[in-house]
This record gives sequence, C-alpha cells and structure tokens, in this order.
Amino acid sequence: MSKLEIKTSTTSYDIFVEDNAMSHLRDLVTTKCAVVVDTKVYTLWHDYIDKMLSDIPHCIITVDGGEINKNINNVLYMYAEFNKFCITKSDKIVSIGGGVIGDMTAFAGATYLRGVEVIQVPTTLLAMVDSSIGGKSAIDMEFGKNLVGVIKAPYAVLVDKRFLNGLDSRQFSTGIAEIIKSGLIGDEHILDEASDDNYDIESLILRSLRVKGGVVMRDEFECGERMVLNLGHTVAHAIEALGEYVKYTHGEAVAIGTYIALRLSEKIVGLDSSVTERVKALFDKFNLPYTHKYSVNELIGYIKTDKKMREDNINFILVDRVGHPIIKQFSLHELAKYLDEIK
Repeated sequence: MSKLEIKTSTTSYDIFVEDNAMSHLRDLVTTKCAVVVDTKVYTLWHDYIDKMLSDIPHCIITVDGGEINKNINNVLYMYAEFNKFCITKSDKIVSIGGGVIGDMTAFAGATYLRGVEVIQVPTTLLAMVDSSIGGKSAIDMEFGKNLVGVIKAPYAVLVDKRFLNGLDSRQFSTGIAEIIKSGLIGDEHILDEASDDNYDIESLILRSLRVKGGVVMRDEFECGERMVLNLGHTVAHAIEALGEYVKYTHGEAVAIGTYIALRLSEKIVGLDSSVTERVKALFDKFNLPYTHKYSVNELIGYIKTDKKMREDNINFILVDRVGHPIIKQFSLHELAKYLDEIK
C-alpha cells in the first residue's frame, strides 16, 4: 500500500493507492453514505463494490458517465436521491467512476446542505492521476465546459488499482496523456519511465500524484501556480467541444493541446525541439493523437469562453524546459496569430 497526504492551508486528506483501496471505506464512513456510481462501472464491478459496502448502510445511485451527461439535470437527480436517503452533514457521499462522475458528485456534495464530505473512488487512470484530487469540481453548460463549479477538497481518495483491469486500451491511454503532462510540469523521471517498455504503472501514478499534490498544496484555490496544471487544456477543451465530446476523449484532446503548447513554447520561450519530439514519440507509443483539423477561428471561438479568460486575455501555459512551466498571458488576437503560425 502507498499513502500520500495532501495538506493545504484549509484541510488535509489522504490518498490511498493499492489493489483493494475501497476496503478503507469501512473506516472512513462511520454513519451511512450515498454512493454515486457510473452505470457501466456498476454493471461490471457490482459484486466487488457491493462486497466493499456490505458493512456500511448505503444507497446506490447510478448515473451514466460521458461528458454529455455532466450537467445540472444529473446533479438535481443526485440531490433528490440524497434527500430520499436522508443524507445529513455527518454522513458521506462516495463517488465511484471516472472524471465525469467524480466531478458531478463532488459538485453535488459541495453544494448539498452547503457541504457534505465526498470520498473519491476513481475508476479510470485519468481520474486516478488528475480529477479525483485537488478538489476542483464542475459541470458543463450548453455554452462551455466546466463553467459552473467549486473548489472543495475531498474527504479521502481511494485509488483502487483493481479497476485498471476493466479499462480498454483507449481509456488507459487517455490517462497516460495526463501522466505525461505531469512529467512535463514537474518530474522528468515520468517521461523516462513512460518510455520504458517495462514501466511500472503504480510508480507512474504515484509520481503524477506527487506532482499534482505538490502544486495543490502550494496553491489550493488556483490563485497562481495551480494554473500550470492546465498545460494543454486550453486548446484541449476547445477540441473536445468541437468534437462534440465524442470524437476525442479528454486525454486525447489534452495530448493534442499539449503538443500545440510545446510547439508554441519552442517559438515563444525557446523550448528545445527535442522535448517536443520526445513527447511526440510517447504519444505515438500510447496511440495518442497530437494533430487536429480544426481552424484557428474554430478554436478561438471556444477559447474565448474559457474560465481562464481575463477580459480579452487568457493565461496560457508554456514550458521552457522540462519541469519548468511558465504562465504566459496572451490576448486572443495574439494567441490566434501564434496558433496560425504553427498550424
């Protein structure tokens, strides 16, 4: 078992990484809990999930995953089910699923009764290394992704490696994209390990968690440094939307956005092109895309509604060397010009 502690100015919580991490629920839930679980995950893993919850009074709330379902209607459904099961502030809410389920459940928990503690049980590699920690949660609106949300730390995170056995190769690779991003912003050893054909996935998960956890501990509410975690995400969110959240997974869009950010970094802050080629080789290895067919105007059309916008400017993340991200502010006009130049 591996355990990491995330300690911020307002709270602290543990991340457990092990094969049967869900067993810790018996110690974490002292009254009762509402369990929000991805419908497909519950179909595949109901025996294991039911066994881990067998000693705990609970209700099961199944919700369909997928970005198209990350909306207020599903949050309202959760509120109604919490009420039906008489959830109080002394109880817990447990999220079991990928990033969509985790985001929605965390948002619902943070806003129901003005705050019920949420335990995250991520079931995708992407959620294990990214969305389940740090406390950022949000839902999508018809006019943009993650535009309504809160930041509230989880009560605990249970990274149960057993769930990795249920992922197909595409789901696995989408998580690798975020792991590579972590390597670029904070730990070059991640890139070294991922390049090895005999890489240890638990080691990659732990290294990625340490990178993100360190940033979160220093800047819980994204006042400055935490913005570096958005490397690749500005363009990625636009690409996801242009693909109607079906053509690309989040990780695939992040891979494309990261590659673009590296190309821009070469042009603007002097990043050595060998870094870009190194990352490109990793994307090839894990069958991740790094090119797209959308126009600059199409990208800018979505970027202008990005939550990182400040008036007509946007904070964009570049890197001048591995492990040294830079927050660079561009006007939309400047960003469009640079995107057009590297097209």
